[in-house]
Amino acid sequence: MSKSSVELNPEDFRCSSCKNYLSCSPIYLLPDGKDVCENCSLLNTDINPYRHLTLEKILANVSFLCENKKHGCPHTYKFGMLRQHNDNCKFVPIHCTFSKTFNCGWMGPIGQFSQHTITEHPSIVFSIAKFRIDLNCNKDDAFIVSNNDEFFLVRYVYNSNNFTLRYSIAFYGNVRTQLSRIQLTNEDDSNFMMHFKGCKPESYYDKILEADIASSLNLMECMKFLGNPTLVTISIDVPKIEST
Repeated sequence: MSKSSVELNPEDFRCSSCKNYLSCSPIYLLPDGKDVCENCSLLNTDINPYRHLTLEKILANVSFLCENKKHGCPHTYKFGMLRQHNDNCKFVPIHCTFSKTFNCGWMGPIGQFSQHTITEHPSIVFSIAKFRIDLNCNKDDAFIVSNNDEFFLVRYVYNSNNFTLRYSIAFYGNVRTQLSRIQLTNEDDSNFMMHFKGCKPESYYDKILEADIASSLNLMECMKFLGNPTLVTISIDVPKIEST
């Protein structure tokens, strides 16, 4: 049997420390001959691991089982594709995003969350990503946008003391890589509006509502261009999935 025809068993290639698959680079070789993933190599500060390039090349065509197989995922992924698979896997187990808001104990595959939200929490589901801010009042809110094949979370925090709006967009699978677009409109006079490049959508994860928000806009800098409004409407457009 030729070397190229040998089928490698992914179970033979797990990190000797955390036991996860060695399914992405870099892989490191310890002095004792054991292989570890990048995260575990950083824990061994007293040793100098070597990059195991040979093993990375050997594993280039190996298919690894999704870690959510136990939750029903039937798919595999190639070496180096773990992040891309996890970002779009519909079997990642999550808690209800609004568990605290509604005292909801739901937990299930991320692919079933849309139906759960539409059925159980319709008050926070909207067809477009649009919200209004009173520039004199603080606001901290989040809602779901569900429209055809689109399903994502919008979270925003407005601080009236410094006129700063922080916001984020998170997809429950089918994550986009393009930037979103944001429009500000004077609520009382729609002739005054501004357009900006928005934030890059991210992949949803549990406790996202408790995380810091990186993307921000200083609305004070926009006041004169918007006609010095009191109420501002914010509209967010997300990139569409390109058809193939």
